[in-house]
Amino acid sequence: MVDYLSMLPDELIYEVLSRLPMKDIVRTSILSKHWHDIWLSYPNFELHFDFCMCDGHFMTRNGYRFLNFIENCVDQCLSRKESIENFSLSICFPDIQRLTAKLNGWLDFATERNVSKLTLRFGRSFDFIPHSQVLYSIPEEVLNAKTLVVLDLYRCNLEEGNVNLPCLAKLSLNKCLFADESLMQDIVNACPAVEQISIVRCIGVGHFLNISCKPHLKSFKVDQCKEFQKIGIDAPSLHQLSYSSSNKTCAIHMSTWSTVKQLELGRGMISQLEYFLPKFQCLEELRLSNGQAKKLVKISSSTLKRLVLQFVRTFPKSKIEAPNLQTLEFSPAKLSSKFKFASWNVPKLENIDMIFSVRYFNKAYKAGLGQFLMKLPSYGDLKMVMSDYEDFVMIEKLHAVSFSSLRNMVNRSDAKNILISSGETRLAQMLGDQEIKGATTIYLACSSPEAAEAFCKEIEYHPIIKDSYQLLQMVSPEVLEIKMTSALRRRLCRAFKHHAGLILHRKKVEDTSCFT
Repeated sequence: MVDYLSMLPDELIYEVLSRLPMKDIVRTSILSKHWHDIWLSYPNFELHFDFCMCDGHFMTRNGYRFLNFIENCVDQCLSRKESIENFSLSICFPDIQRLTAKLNGWLDFATERNVSKLTLRFGRSFDFIPHSQVLYSIPEEVLNAKTLVVLDLYRCNLEEGNVNLPCLAKLSLNKCLFADESLMQDIVNACPAVEQISIVRCIGVGHFLNISCKPHLKSFKVDQCKEFQKIGIDAPSLHQLSYSSSNKTCAIHMSTWSTVKQLELGRGMISQLEYFLPKFQCLEELRLSNGQAKKLVKISSSTLKRLVLQFVRTFPKSKIEAPNLQTLEFSPAKLSSKFKFASWNVPKLENIDMIFSVRYFNKAYKAGLGQFLMKLPSYGDLKMVMSDYEDFVMIEKLHAVSFSSLRNMVNRSDAKNILISSGETRLAQMLGDQEIKGATTIYLACSSPEAAEAFCKEIEYHPIIKDSYQLLQMVSPEVLEIKMTSALRRRLCRAFKHHAGLILHRKKVEDTSCFT
């Protein structure tokens, strides 16, 4: 029998592997001996393991034997690689000092083989293990890797030393600890070709940061770095600026404001909106998130096309004058009794996503939500979704039901969230965020059977749904009502003649520990 797979040229096999997840790359090793040798020499390397859930039980003789086995396998795998393009480590281990020598050796190996993308993540995003136990000190060789294009560090310790990263295009530092306040500035200065900088929840960054002589910088983000008091930016190509901090006194100075197309302000910086917004004469996208607005929120821009107001904890009066706005995402954490939609002038708004809790849906209703939506050009395309975290009810045509009826239906239901949307993406995101291990159900109230089938096809092929669910099943309403576990199904509005059911079966979660 002819082995056609082994006859494929190595360049074509590498192209196939580049399009596969790492677990599937490992699985190709069983296709033939040639494919086994290919994946061993494949220039990308990823190692993911999590021992932080062991509650100390890992620290036994058998546990250390298993760790030694992993270390030996990694050593053998790396020894086969003549070059490394992408090197990624994601490790949660209760005793990081036990791994330091090995980690240093692996990183030294990667830099010697001209690694271009380096990702190092230690610990978890939540803190049930003390922070100091999961910090790993980055070797000086990494900060002097002349071929490095992408550097992504999470929960690492950065110590004093020389820094030289001439080819670095993307720098991401998340929850890192700096041993010296001047080191953050040194790293920025050492990246003349940098295009993206992200600094999130880092400690020891100092009070001042000067981003100068960065002709290629397109994106700059600072999130929850409370030490900064002043940031200077000289970047003529800057396209995206994101700043979120509870430190309202931080001053931002820019040599030019007109190049920025996307602006994000979060937390305490939302109160500085009135100061910042007039400076951005060419702004196309504005995002306000995770903060408080204690006085009038005034947004006036003739260039603004996209506006995102997300999880603003206090939302008082607001006035929006955006004649060219096309997309709006609105999900307030709270709404003031003084809030009114009548002060929003957005005549060209087409794409809309609004999410309310039941309580604030009622406040939005009193604030003139219905009248606001009915004036929109896309009103006929709006749909409404009710969710109680287990089941979903979707009304295909919002305009077919009066707002008073919708309000009564919401108040009688056990719904937790209300979504009003002109598309399927936000619903797909809500479905993707579901933590239910089994099946999720959607009750469809549609204008026709054809409309129900069309919606099913659109949602089935959405990338988020394809990633989260393995089977989408269309059933009759009677079958669905048996499947639905919540009381939401018992209080449905029977405003439509055509109903259908959709059952989505979630994919099984696979073990994420792997190495290649």
